[in-house]
Amino acid sequence: MSGVATDFCVRWGIDGLLARGFNVSVPPRLTRGIVRQIKDVAVGDFASLPVNVRS
Repeated sequence: MSGVATDFCVRWGIDGLLARGFNVSVPPRLTRGIVRQIKDVAVGDFASLPVNVRS
């Protein structure tokens, strides 16, 4: 999963993929946060879910 605004667009994309049963991998170099970066979003919003922030 990649996108533009980590804390909005990418977060909503992750929500949609998780709702459909997918495991999600996000390359952090392809995202940029407005307020929070992807590692903060992953830990804060998806800590117990199958979301992997990979290099």
